[in-house]
Amino acid sequence: MAENVLEGAYDELRAAAAEIEANAAFVELATSLRPRMGRYLAWDRLLDPDRTLVTQFMGLSCNVPVSYEGLYLRLVASFEAFVRRAVRDSVHSLNGSKICFANLREVIRNRNRHCVGRALATVYEPVDFLQLDFDRLCVEVGTCVPSAPSVTLSADAFAMAVGSASVDRIEGAFKLLGKDLQWDELGHSEDLKKALGTKKPRDTANAAKGRIGEIQIRRNAFAHTGVGAGAISAEDIRATALFLVALACELKRQLETHVVALCKV
Repeated sequence: MAENVLEGAYDELRAAAAEIEANAAFVELATSLRPRMGRYLAWDRLLDPDRTLVTQFMGLSCNVPVSYEGLYLRLVASFEAFVRRAVRDSVHSLNGSKICFANLREVIRNRNRHCVGRALATVYEPVDFLQLDFDRLCVEVGTCVPSAPSVTLSADAFAMAVGSASVDRIEGAFKLLGKDLQWDELGHSEDLKKALGTKKPRDTANAAKGRIGEIQIRRNAFAHTGVGAGAISAEDIRATALFLVALACELKRQLETHVVALCKV
């Protein structure tokens, strides 16, 4: 059903965020335990290979923020994957409604043609994060004509058009489906207010945009330079996960409502 079309994408993000938080918590606890471990052990009873293993563990040094940087990158990538899947699943839902050319908004028809054209242009240099079936793309775009009984939009081509998780790119993902993201409406979310420490919807919306920008700056620093904008902690991971999951919930709600309306035309 269109009403729940994005549930799978949202559940996938929540599961990924929970796993990343669990790994951050493990690193945090292991770091705290290592210098204390000696006082908890009866060394005279500890035999090899256990004694060697414990000795090696206690003697190792670790730049903990570096470990968190990798988890942070994965967390942001999981959110980006959520936005990409949300667009793809929305397109699949539209296709399932067997919508005819005349009832499909012109902006979506043209987005479909544009996205397929861009996807087909990669035939000699395919993108590595999507497995595109170029023959299927050709067949699907051929249904986007007035004479076709129903239009089959190219979900993979739409998904490929989704970029990073910046404010502009998130808004662009919504525009692919003819929808303007309503930031003020998003600002009413109690979960977002909690994650951002705000109270008023407009303040929450502005803070959300600011946080997205900060996340992108840090993500790009880690991914492209190997140097972060300040040390990162397990608490940073938890706070970012809380925000991104709350943001995803609101994006899901708005986009699902829009897709339901499109499918009922």
